[in-house]
Amino acid sequence: MVKDSSLSTGKGEDVLSLDKISEMIDTSFVNACMQLAQGYVDVLKLLIVAVKSGYEIGVSPSELIKKIDAVPNKAAGRDLMPEEIELRNTWIQVVYFVLKESKHRSNDEKAWSSIDEVVIAPFRLKYSILKTRKDNGQDSYVDDLIDSEDGLKKPLDVAIATQSLRVMWYTLVILEEEERCQTDFARQDAPLKPPIPGAF
Repeated sequence: MVKDSSLSTGKGEDVLSLDKISEMIDTSFVNACMQLAQGYVDVLKLLIVAVKSGYEIGVSPSELIKKIDAVPNKAAGRDLMPEEIELRNTWIQVVYFVLKESKHRSNDEKAWSSIDEVVIAPFRLKYSILKTRKDNGQDSYVDDLIDSEDGLKKPLDVAIATQSLRVMWYTLVILEEEERCQTDFARQDAPLKPPIPGAF
């Protein structure tokens, strides 16, 4: 079990506690849903980063979900409805899946070994398509990935699938942005080279 006290990476860097991560997810989920309806994704990306923090410290998806459910002061001001809980939990599983497929670091293998395969199964093929589009510098075109073969008859099921694919896409975006930042910092830390002769 992961303790609720502040955790450390072992390199002298403090990371968020499980309590704090859970609170961040609870708060950002509500706002992310409202922003998505208006076409904005800033808060959604904060939610993904918070879930990623849970993955990195080795918390399993089920442990993280239980901890979020136990947050005392809900950001929504009420308990979430069943369909809202389903959407939130699907997003968590999707983020974990993308991190696992990307071989992202985690302090404990249970973070990626206990992903709910039933939840992830409908997204596996679509992940490959999105990953290819991302690698090729294309747009996501998420709506094109939902078709009649998915067997989604209820509008709610279509909405959950579509929004979950957006979460999948922006998880890939965040990982790319993180890698780019690390590369830029590495360049800044590199030793200075002598000036090019004749350049000044």
